[in-house]
Amino acid sequence: MSRLQVYLFGPPQIELDGRRIDVSRRKTKALLVYLAVTRTRHERETLATLLWPESDHRRAHGSLRRHLSELNRTLGDDWLDAGRNTVGLHDPASLWLDIDQFAQHVAELETHAHSTDEVCPACTASLTQAAGLYRDDLLAGFTLPDCPEFDEWQFFQADGLRQKLATVLDRLVMAHMEERAAAMALPYARRRLNLDPLHEPAHQQLIRLYLETGERAAAVRQYERCVQTLEDELDVSPSEETAALYEHIRGSPSRGPVRREEASPPVRNNLPAQTTRFIGRQTELEELDRLFHDPAVRLVTVLGPGGIGKTRLVQEAAARRLERHRDGVYLVSLARISAVEHVIPAVARAIGFQFHTDDRSPKQKIQ
Repeated sequence: MSRLQVYLFGPPQIELDGRRIDVSRRKTKALLVYLAVTRTRHERETLATLLWPESDHRRAHGSLRRHLSELNRTLGDDWLDAGRNTVGLHDPASLWLDIDQFAQHVAELETHAHSTDEVCPACTASLTQAAGLYRDDLLAGFTLPDCPEFDEWQFFQADGLRQKLATVLDRLVMAHMEERAAAMALPYARRRLNLDPLHEPAHQQLIRLYLETGERAAAVRQYERCVQTLEDELDVSPSEETAALYEHIRGSPSRGPVRREEASPPVRNNLPAQTTRFIGRQTELEELDRLFHDPAVRLVTVLGPGGIGKTRLVQEAAARRLERHRDGVYLVSLARISAVEHVIPAVARAIGFQFHTDDRSPKQKIQ
């Protein structure tokens, strides 16, 4: 059987046995893409309506037959399975798709024996391969203006892949930062910001990386770009955390690469920046403050139905106590922790503590 490879990151490209082939008509190409991505059989009526929505039944089915015939001539008889009522691929499992390879590398991360917030060397390898496969958005520059259902399907497929790429890039930046390799993190941080220029944490990350690599002027330009983007698009000012970064840049001398611990102002918290003011809940805030002051209280649990704002309340209470705790205030999310042994590493990462590598578990090391 021939080998069929379909590249969908960017304008679609098709290779048969390693040779680039040209599918001239856009709807013929769209038909192959749809069958390849969905990997299932479809009713002829469904495909005809998808690609020729404005044609009557007879003309739409006639167009479908002609495009299927073109695919058969281009790919050979091995690939297309066009029955009387349904159409699919003979052996979809043997088809190679770059988006499938991307998804497989991302899925590999879930098989590693650690918390999903941790990045091990095997994670870094999978993430790097995934990022390398993502050349551009799905079917970038390819549209069918007279096929709104196909364009809608394409949009949601592309959006899902972009969200996965954002996660991949975030974790790659984190991995290289943990290895003190700011220069290696920079390209991934730039790509992350390009995905969503309104994502302020991505601006902050890039500013910090420029500082770590000694590019003070680039850090200033990035801050100015952040201010302008937020003002133009959202009519808001940068958060206090972003403003603090800028004040640190202004107060730091112009010099070469700096050590990681000098690259940003002392951070005594990892609380997320809030884009809206906290209003109300004063009684609850005062009660939390009273409990925090009580030396006999070592644990405070906030209970309530889902969706009433428990997390936002606790974050606000924590933010109001930043000046009272010399060693800092930290948020440790355990929502994605799958086993009790992952709790200690999650806490360690949040406070910036690193374990020495040996055969003991984090719990044994602490003991």
